Amino acid sequence: MTDSTQTAAQTPQAKFSPATDGFYLVGISSVIPTDAIDVSATDYAALMAAQAKGATIRANANGAPEAIAGNGDVIDLTTVATAATFTYAPPITLQQQASTAFSAASDLMWDEYGCLGETPPTEWTTYLKALKAIASGTDTTITALPAAPTDTTSDATASTTTQTATTATTQTAAAAT
Repeated sequence: MTDSTQTAAQTPQAKFSPATDGFYLVGISSVIPTDAIDVSATDYAALMAAQAKGATIRANANGAPEAIAGNGDVIDLTTVATAATFTYAPPITLQQQASTAFSAASDLMWDEYGCLGETPPTEWTTYLKALKAIASGTDTTITALPAAPTDTTSDATASTTTQTATTATTQTAAAAT
């Protein structure tokens, strides 16, 4: 691949083959396909720079090379020098978001309750079930993730935890005396 900082004047004469979607440099490539068409040094340099920034090169309907951004748009070669990148990250689906949220929430609930043999608060169980239904595709009617509960403890759980901690502290203090 040619260094994308190379100027058009320094670029060897290039040909592009629509059959192979590849470039061939005259005087360097030993075999050049018969369908290869001439590409100007300016276009070749811009196409190589676009490719270095994440674009793919393919033949257009006329067989000429064109640069394609990650989202499928044809790139105007005059914009290549000023563009940062041509890569594209597809949007994350609601199902994927739910799967990620379910994993994080279930880990949290295990850390807070499951590993201690305790039952998570009802609002967290409801939330986890909703996420699981979205992630598995069984709930296709919802258009947004449900809001996560704001607290990992419920009043009943908080008082039980406080009582348990107080009992443990009392027992530890009694054993020390």
